[in-house]
Amino acid sequence: MFKILKIILVAGVFVFLNFFIYSKKSEDITSFEIVKLCQFPEELAESSGIIEFDSLIWSFNDSGGEPVIYAADQATGRIIKSVQIINAVNTDWEDIAQNDDFIMIGDFGNNEGSRKDLRIYCLQKKLLNKNDKLQKVSAGIIDFKYEDQYDFTPALYANPFDCEAMIATADSIYLFTKDWLNLETALYSMPFTEGQVTAKHIGGFNSDGLITGADLEKESGQIVLCGYNLFYPFIIILDNIDNLQPLHTFEMEELSGVQIEGIAISGKGTYLFSNEKSAIPQSLHMLRLKM
Repeated sequence: MFKILKIILVAGVFVFLNFFIYSKKSEDITSFEIVKLCQFPEELAESSGIIEFDSLIWSFNDSGGEPVIYAADQATGRIIKSVQIINAVNTDWEDIAQNDDFIMIGDFGNNEGSRKDLRIYCLQKKLLNKNDKLQKVSAGIIDFKYEDQYDFTPALYANPFDCEAMIATADSIYLFTKDWLNLETALYSMPFTEGQVTAKHIGGFNSDGLITGADLEKESGQIVLCGYNLFYPFIIILDNIDNLQPLHTFEMEELSGVQIEGIAISGKGTYLFSNEKSAIPQSLHMLRLKM
């Protein structure tokens, strides 16, 4: 009898401790704070994607803007440097990514699903001169198509081949699409090679919203995505490119009506994200996990 009671007591303590540890861990990883860092000037009113490089935030304006990327101070939003890509056209620029040697700008906005001129511009980092406030450079070009798109009939906000999110490694580029109909995202990969390439469909998941930006943490392989559903913004954390089951989703109800467009990982548990001019002026924010 006493032996049975001892077993029950030990089992109860074990269950309690596991519940306590799980609850504390869950609280730790889901608790976060959001801080507005700065407001961008009007030159970046339609800021559509961001990266953090050389201690600056690099961004650009989307469809119809100048073929220029801007480097801004994180604390003030002041534009420090502008780089014009002389062999580029901003048809519908949507995201910016980087690896060790290149900055990539994705001209793949495709609201109607009818584009046959999808393109990624690849700018060598070594060409950027810190002392020049205005530079004009030429970029490499990747032209691509989706392997599973056969119909190019215009379908405004009703097609699965719109895209606003991109990450890059040394030898590959990955795209997360936005599907206006089922609020899912598909993952495509392509080789990081200039010229004509094919984006291959390698996965996807139910994002329950429109994905508008992405970034990759090189060392861990962790991926962060941003987006919104009915203009309620969110951030999704993925373990790696091979595991698309979301680890965490952070819903930011206090920013309802804000159109989040770009995101960058800025250290462990710290994410920078930007919004274009919408319910609030174009701004840079930080989401920080409370570990």
